[in-house]
Amino acid sequence: MKLLITGATGNVGRATIAQLPLDRVEVYASVRDIQTARKVFPDERIHLLALDFEQGAVLGRAMSFDSILLIRPPQIAKEEVFRNFLSSVSRETRIVFLSVQGADTKSYLPHAKIEKAIVEMGFPHLFLRPSYFMENLLTTLRPELQEHGRIFLPSGSLPFNWISAWDIGTIAAKGLQGIIAEQAVTLTSSEWHGFASVISMINQECGTSFRYESPGLFRFVITLWRQGKPVSFILVMLLLHFLPRLQKPLPVSSDFVRFTGEEPQGLRDFIEEHREAFY
Repeated sequence: MKLLITGATGNVGRATIAQLPLDRVEVYASVRDIQTARKVFPDERIHLLALDFEQGAVLGRAMSFDSILLIRPPQIAKEEVFRNFLSSVSRETRIVFLSVQGADTKSYLPHAKIEKAIVEMGFPHLFLRPSYFMENLLTTLRPELQEHGRIFLPSGSLPFNWISAWDIGTIAAKGLQGIIAEQAVTLTSSEWHGFASVISMINQECGTSFRYESPGLFRFVITLWRQGKPVSFILVMLLLHFLPRLQKPLPVSSDFVRFTGEEPQGLRDFIEEHREAFY
């Protein structure tokens, strides 16, 4: 079985590859820089393939795969980029797409538009629809923690459902190998935490003194604008952290437990595992 993992050096890509049986499947990791990526994937059984969606990535005629894990780079929202890539892929290839919870009902989401393209193009598929990533604490939110000692988001007391990239990768690896035959799964945990609770948890586990600050909408946008954040980034942050305040909470799913027989990782365990990142 020949598999392609796009976004291979990201959190979900790496977690997926780590859980694939390299002695039984042929894994190609899609990266932008092969030399840099080899440090991430020293195992020579992982083949590195240079692909860049921002440069209009397509597969050559000689490249065919049984399954592809398709991960949308956060800076790319245009559906056409992915239609262009998928046009070079055999229609027999199974597409495992890292979507987002709610994409089945919120047509304005970029993920929803890509899901639609995959269906319209006739690919067998599995849509992974996870809730809020624990890894956001180590990536998107980390600069503000490091520079200002705070999480600065217009989320108020809104609770989020937290899931780890490792758990998403667990399901992605099964989906790529055809172990999961369904066309969509929702990946959530049983844990709901607002950012005030999360900050308290980090401070307790790591001995830090971070704080959570929830500004008004105007102040949030102006602050990020003055920090030089691009408009696309600001819009995504509002989409993730403000718009849900105006909507009904999304339901919790038992899909992860159903396919693994285990409970997903807890947020406190995640923080303890990555505690050095918060110092």
